[in-house]
Amino acid sequence: MEDFGFPAKVAMSSPAIRSWRRRASGLIKRFRSDRSGNFALLTVALVIPITLSTGLAIDVARMTSAKITYQQAVDSAVLAAAAKFASTGTADPVIAQKFMSGNSSGATATPITFTTNADGTVTGSATFQMKLMMMRMSGLDTVSVNISSKANAVAVTKLSQASLQITAAQGAYSKDIYFFTRDAKGAILSQTLVLKYRYDGTNKTYTPPIGGTTTINVGDYASYGYRMDIYVDNSYKGKTNGVPVVTHYSDDADAAKWTRSTGTCADPNGIKVQWEDGGDANYLDFQYIQKCTQTTNKVTDVRLVK
Repeated sequence: MEDFGFPAKVAMSSPAIRSWRRRASGLIKRFRSDRSGNFALLTVALVIPITLSTGLAIDVARMTSAKITYQQAVDSAVLAAAAKFASTGTADPVIAQKFMSGNSSGATATPITFTTNADGTVTGSATFQMKLMMMRMSGLDTVSVNISSKANAVAVTKLSQASLQITAAQGAYSKDIYFFTRDAKGAILSQTLVLKYRYDGTNKTYTPPIGGTTTINVGDYASYGYRMDIYVDNSYKGKTNGVPVVTHYSDDADAAKWTRSTGTCADPNGIKVQWEDGGDANYLDFQYIQKCTQTTNKVTDVRLVK
């Protein structure tokens, strides 16, 4: 083993060791007392990167905070655009821009642009210009922050008008047919008589006449359907007084026993519906075609997708 280049067997009190120690001690003292320009140069060299790194950290923290504000501004604009798109088919950029401007704390940004997608969502994007503070000493005055958002609105499309063409009615029993609407709790809101069928054992009468069209303006509702009141006169004289009345609704749990249908009312040819009044199960006792006029009357929910 060696110690500072001297053999271990050399006595620690030898003149050579004492001389080496004196020289080393002198070097250390001179290093401690040195106030020359080397240290100053080193300090200047370190101050610049330290200052830049500190400025970068401060501006990054500011940018992170600002990005949250910018994102909220774009989110609010896209939510407004999605709601408008769901109700009217157009994402109104003017209204959306007002929402963004009102929530961006006066930040400078490009006008928000929108893309309406096939799935009903709306995507909006904007670029904000953020002024830097500490990093300006490096020659960088602003930084661009790109923000995007996507939202989807759930719209309710409802029947606003029903066009009803009665194509046939028959049977041994007289009957009345009504169009009805219900509220969310199932209570009847409205009902409109659409056919009065009478049979006296020989003659059949229809009010209105078969083949005519009845148009019903439908107000607000939760559900709608048809009701059949059947006057069960087993003498087959078409009595409507003093005989049992059997009522069926198209939204009954067992409605399939009484009605059959093909198509939907939104189809070009409408929906074709056939009813059975309980006599012979041929589903020919009341037949009609209904066509619909539908409108989107309110948006129930708007959510951010991304």
